[in-house]
Amino acid sequence: MGPRKLPQTALFVGAALLLAACGDAVGTRDLGFADAGLSDLGAVYPDAEPRDLGIHPDAEPRDLGIHPDAEPRDTGIVPDSGIVTDTGPIYYPFEGRIEFDDNRTRAVEPSTLPARPRPCKEPELVRIYRVVDGDTIYVEPEAIGGTEGAVRIIGVDTPEIGRNGAEDECYAPEARAFSRIITNRLVWLTFGTDCLDRFNRNLAYVHFSAEPGGSWTRQLLRRGYGKVLTISPNDFFEWIFEADEGLAKSRMNGLWGNCPQ
Repeated sequence: MGPRKLPQTALFVGAALLLAACGDAVGTRDLGFADAGLSDLGAVYPDAEPRDLGIHPDAEPRDLGIHPDAEPRDTGIVPDSGIVTDTGPIYYPFEGRIEFDDNRTRAVEPSTLPARPRPCKEPELVRIYRVVDGDTIYVEPEAIGGTEGAVRIIGVDTPEIGRNGAEDECYAPEARAFSRIITNRLVWLTFGTDCLDRFNRNLAYVHFSAEPGGSWTRQLLRRGYGKVLTISPNDFFEWIFEADEGLAKSRMNGLWGNCPQ
């Protein structure tokens, strides 16, 4: 009898526990699986399919945040909360103040941004001019014909700001205040399978850099300003977002430590 296949839920829970045990979440690239084939991953679970490992079968290394130069021996876990830059200092992308630089954002090569295969649109550079709440922004395009108007950020649900006399949900003002720090900033939008929601809002991931900490969804989740929201077919990074939420919850970050659950 061969090894038993583990369900996705168990694997996601295991991943979250591993991340928490490491003192901070790690990206797949930190585990050094860049050169591993599916057969190598199957060495852990020989009868496992890509989806059983939380890996989309069409994924490329850059989609999973895997560094293309990593080798199998680079399996020492490097928490993505402490990344050594080319100049030497360590920065902590999910803690403390975030440094923005429009010139650096503009210089990002779009092909280096995390993206699912065959998205509904190619990456676009836009400027944020309004933040409605933690997960909804308004943008204007940097290129003629680009995405404009309302953008609902994929993968996260932040507490709702009260309207028409209703009270704010717990931690809604804090989530909106956090997202407002990207007002008037250049960001890249990347897309999933569906580009519009039922309210005709644009659906996109928001990035101010190609690094793990450059994902606004991950910033919101890791700091506890929102919870994972997965709506198929825009579910390519679900396993990463689930791990980010799990870490925030274990540390009682943000709403997890301040709101009734």
